[in-house]
Amino acid sequence: MMAEEAFFTVNDQGSPLARYGREQVQREFLLWDHISPGEGVDADASAAIIASALGISAHRAERLGDVVAFLRRLPRLRALQLELFHLDMYRLEGIWRVLQVAKDELLPEIDGLLVELLTPTRPQQELLGRNAIMNRIKAMLDELDPEISTREKSTRDCPEATTHLRPDGIGELNATYSAEIVSEIDQLIRKKVEETGLNRADALLELIRGVGQVRVVLNVYTAKDVPEAPVYVPGVGWQDATVSAELRERAEQIRDLDGAAQEVGTAYQASPKLRAFLIGRDGYCRFPGCTVPAQRSQVEHCADYAKGGATSAANCAMFCQHHHNMKTDGRFSYELHPETGEALFNFLDGTVISTMPQGPIAPEGARWVQTVGQRREQRRKRAREEATRVIVEERKTEPEPPF
Repeated sequence: MMAEEAFFTVNDQGSPLARYGREQVQREFLLWDHISPGEGVDADASAAIIASALGISAHRAERLGDVVAFLRRLPRLRALQLELFHLDMYRLEGIWRVLQVAKDELLPEIDGLLVELLTPTRPQQELLGRNAIMNRIKAMLDELDPEISTREKSTRDCPEATTHLRPDGIGELNATYSAEIVSEIDQLIRKKVEETGLNRADALLELIRGVGQVRVVLNVYTAKDVPEAPVYVPGVGWQDATVSAELRERAEQIRDLDGAAQEVGTAYQASPKLRAFLIGRDGYCRFPGCTVPAQRSQVEHCADYAKGGATSAANCAMFCQHHHNMKTDGRFSYELHPETGEALFNFLDGTVISTMPQGPIAPEGARWVQTVGQRREQRRKRAREEATRVIVEERKTEPEPPF
């Protein structure tokens, strides 16, 4: 029996729309690959000439030239791009943006990890979006080089809040925090809205004034079998070592989700443990292309509960309200793999799209954390070997005693 060919939906040769889109991506990439200025060329003059010819800003011309030039430092990813032409300039720009802080010696390993991430493994596979790719790279960098950070430290260490009173009688409030703190604030506001029926602005005002008590459960995820494993914040992503340690310290309760995958509920509503498992498995709404975080989505039954569908991980997935309604209206159906969590969507026009769960306890996320543990042990081993080598060399250079 022959294995089915793996491909991304953007490379689906049976889809005229996908073929046209790929041709567009190919033309744009080859254009920038050709006109990107080489070493020793006046970058400012080159950007101005390109901008004038293409009708874009000089800043954009310079940036996209930098993107394709940087891709030449990732030869394996560039070769994959020239084979598939699946990454548009928007995604490539995201890759370039995150990797600006990467040390040169890390690029070969990152190159291999990106090829693994961006190579299809099954038919009709949905290609990761720009933000998902950027989050994966940030996690790679945080793990490969703990001395650097892919986030602005000043934002975490010195959060900012400003107010502005306008002449028209309107005031503006702006605050900047790290992403995991904003996620926590967002959940508090949503809980306040749910309990009071207020709009988000008035709910925030009541929270600031201390009107009423609001308590939310913030589920974060980490592996119990990997020492100092990174922590995953739903809707935000994997955190670096510093933030992970802070979040572990704040935890008031530890919930073991090992048995949740086998839990079968008798009620329509999922238990808190099952819901936490589904959020951790799916990461986001499972509908193709949707980026609504799973913690802001609903537990959806693949086989209808009213028709005997079980409330279980094998029959449930997280869907945002909009896409939950679409499924209820019969505008698509989907099948859920009970072990991998793969969702195979079938649309009315015959289109088939596969999406994989992107959460920390999905098979791919779990493998990544195990790899984190292995890399850490390898680093410790190298450090021990280096320390032993230095000691031996120091002993060799010690002068012989005079007796």
